[in-house]
Amino acid sequence: FRRLQNGNSAALPQIDELSAHIQRACTTDVDAILGAVHLYDDTPYTTWHPLHIALLCELIMKHLKYPPKERQNVLKAALTCNIAMIDLQERLYRHQGPLNDELSQAVHNHCEKGVAMLREAGVEDPLWLDLVLQHHEKVNGSGYPRGLLKDDIHVEARIISLADRYSAM
Repeated sequence: FRRLQNGNSAALPQIDELSAHIQRACTTDVDAILGAVHLYDDTPYTTWHPLHIALLCELIMKHLKYPPKERQNVLKAALTCNIAMIDLQERLYRHQGPLNDELSQAVHNHCEKGVAMLREAGVEDPLWLDLVLQHHEKVNGSGYPRGLLKDDIHVEARIISLADRYSAM
């Protein structure tokens, strides 16, 4: 993830490969995947959180009968949706109480900054970029960064948002 953060396009095939591995793992043993999401946190938050988001997205989307190719594109967005917050995530994970202005601004800007990082690394897939941008939007318009409403938000972005929040809890 750090290589993508630095604009290194060589990491993109690894994201593709990881997405395919996640799909295979979710086909093999759903109970083990759910156990991993609930029990595995022996590594830094910045390592397990994006994996948990992607695992949960795969399980949800597979249950909703999304085709494998569509699921894989969403998994790439799920794995990279917080790419711009890697340096802050461990600190935020352990933070208690309200965020100061600096942290609040960093959180609020991470979607747009993440899209810029992914573009710099060579990501051109409009859905992938839209999902990263929209994964904190809320159907009532109170989300960020654009305050989008209902049908203006991709359903897949809502799935990523749900998985992101669930994993964070």
